[in-house]
Amino acid sequence: MFRFTTIKDYHSDLLNGLTTCVEAVQHYLHACSENASLNAWLELFPEEALLRAAALDAERTAGKPLQPLHGLVIGIKDVLAYEGHRMSASSNMLEGYTAV
Repeated sequence: MFRFTTIKDYHSDLLNGLTTCVEAVQHYLHACSENASLNAWLELFPEEALLRAAALDAERTAGKPLQPLHGLVIGIKDVLAYEGHRMSASSNMLEGYTAV
């Protein structure tokens, strides 16, 4: 079961098999959907996030050492270009723009 206190504790839980990156992503996707009325997110990428989390879990299972930010779930403001994703910066000028 996923719980987050610190990155160190999260990584310890990953290494001890108490949680997975997929569980972390599912936790935050659920939190986003439960609080959708806050309008905190313009767009979510659940399939992409879950695929990446599964790949990170496979790396860990294969014995690859955890990198400092391994498995952390992040949000990206739409003022930053993220290849293949919309970027609007809340500007009409960028409406429909996809970062390359």
